[in-house]
Amino acid sequence: MARVIRTGAHGYILYGWETSNFGTVAASINRAFGLKTSIGTLSLTNNRIDLGKLGQVETAAYAYGQQSGSISVNYVLADSVTSGSETSGDIFRAIFGAPTGTVYGGLTQGSTPKVSESMTIDVGFETGEDSYVSGHTDYKVRTLQGCVLNSLSISTAVNDVVNVSTDFAFGIENAPSKSFSAPTITCGNPYTFAHAKLKLATGTETSVSEITLVQDTDLTFTVNNELLYGLASNQARSSFRRMLDITGRFKVAWSDWKLYERMLAQIGKGSSGNRESNISTQSEGTVELELKFTNGTKSITIELAGISFTDFAVSGIEPVEPVYQEVNYKAKTAQVTVDTT
Repeated sequence: MARVIRTGAHGYILYGWETSNFGTVAASINRAFGLKTSIGTLSLTNNRIDLGKLGQVETAAYAYGQQSGSISVNYVLADSVTSGSETSGDIFRAIFGAPTGTVYGGLTQGSTPKVSESMTIDVGFETGEDSYVSGHTDYKVRTLQGCVLNSLSISTAVNDVVNVSTDFAFGIENAPSKSFSAPTITCGNPYTFAHAKLKLATGTETSVSEITLVQDTDLTFTVNNELLYGLASNQARSSFRRMLDITGRFKVAWSDWKLYERMLAQIGKGSSGNRESNISTQSEGTVELELKFTNGTKSITIELAGISFTDFAVSGIEPVEPVYQEVNYKAKTAQVTVDTT
């Protein structure tokens, strides 16, 4: 009998939160990332230390240093996953910690946890070892412990779904286990560009209003987690995080001068005055950009404060073609509200 070639249809991926300690296998590993989930890369590295000796150029011996791994997971944002009691928005816990009610993070300084919550990720694949003998399918499960998020990007464009890309580092992987059944994974409805709305405080405005004719947008949270090692083990013992970096961009058909005015006003060169002086008088945590996805009664709202345009470009200046403005920006703080009702 010909060997069965494994495809993504033979596997699954789920995660759970390590609520007790970093690297301790999560009590429940039953959360799906979203729809159309794919694994970009899954890499495990045993750092080999080569040792030489006098009298030869060959490696005389070697030892193993720290074990490290990485995994990238891509998926489509969904309004409900697994049991239907949570959404793809639960991933923001990896940045902002457990939510307060329905809100992750906060717009005031110091709201973001100084240590990221880790997760356990299970990646299971059919082995085919006993399928023809005992009438069931075996799954070999790789359990990745101490997974911490390094980056998360959300993007969408006209005539597209809302795509999410994530990159994790993990510090612990032991021998795979065996399971005799695949978990039941259910996902709700996907979010698309038609469910998205972008609002921004433009010009000298201090409240957000919708920007129409947005062609595409993306938002990236770079968490900058690093694994921490210690004596007595080559596996990670903990993790720590460096500065959170929030960057984004959007492309919009040019219909007025407000975005251009804001870019100039940041350095006091705009005709409407110095916007930065207006920002400094606002109370801390004022929402300046809002990206919201709404599907029926369910929604995910991302609010950003401390917005600064870093680049403004105009493209597509051609006869009888729309002219597009493309803006890159950075933010200081963020909060995410996930409504599953």
